[in-house]
Amino acid sequence: MKTIVSIGIPAYNEEKNISNILNALLNQELKSVVIKEIIVVSDGSTDRTCELVRDFIKKHKTKKIRLIAYKERKGKWFAINVFLKESSSKYLILESADNIPDKNAVELLISALRKPNVGMVASKIVPIIKKNLFWERIGSLLYQLHHFASLENPKFGEMIAFKKVFKSIPKTIVDEEEIARIVQNKGFFGVYEPRAIVYIKTPNNLREFISQRRRIFCGHFYLAKNKRYVASTFENKRVIKIIMSKKVKKDFIFFSLLFFELVSRILGFYDYLFNREKHVKWEMIESIKNFEQ
Repeated sequence: MKTIVSIGIPAYNEEKNISNILNALLNQELKSVVIKEIIVVSDGSTDRTCELVRDFIKKHKTKKIRLIAYKERKGKWFAINVFLKESSSKYLILESADNIPDKNAVELLISALRKPNVGMVASKIVPIIKKNLFWERIGSLLYQLHHFASLENPKFGEMIAFKKVFKSIPKTIVDEEEIARIVQNKGFFGVYEPRAIVYIKTPNNLREFISQRRRIFCGHFYLAKNKRYVASTFENKRVIKIIMSKKVKKDFIFFSLLFFELVSRILGFYDYLFNREKHVKWEMIESIKNFEQ
């Protein structure tokens, strides 16, 4: 018997990639999985995101894709809760709108999720490198380190699969890790499927890199301090073990990344103490949106 799956895509001003991600999902190579529905929740988009989704549905003559559009932006957590309410499957996939899943990502994620004690599955995040420039190398190393961490304890982000064992999530900055916390509190395990690849673009300048990373660290501080949940890449002992590993080349890129991460962590802690709410509806990172550049 095939497994029925619902996919949710929270979107805010994603006109540069929304058609790409929908096309990638419609063309997944599936054997034991059926994608019942793809629900795009537009969280106050002011660009052509909604128009492009409607055009895509019309062009492909599909009833599988559904658009739910809100005029006011409330935050990704709100869009996720809409998806949780509207989805009709036991097995769910949540995917950020600014990535592209590999052709067999859905099949692999759900295959791992079928095990009775597994409640959530993490994908492998792979940055796209076109010119091997400084910021591309920074992003590549960052997610290489995340991969090493996930081999020991899953780091959740970008594209996750999970069982529908809860109805909603609280207001949060780091939604995937918040979901992991809830699922694990329900008695399930989270696992990593490194063969399930999702492609992303990483920030191509210092301001956007720091902006993105400080928001994530702010969210991790909140989970650790207020909810006693520590993300894999926020465990100091694990992080030190990985960066000291011989598998990681100690070059200029390595030390640059360490410095940027330290600065981001300090700023994230400041935001956690004094200005956490600003990250609920976070700043757009423009340089990660267009896969054509």
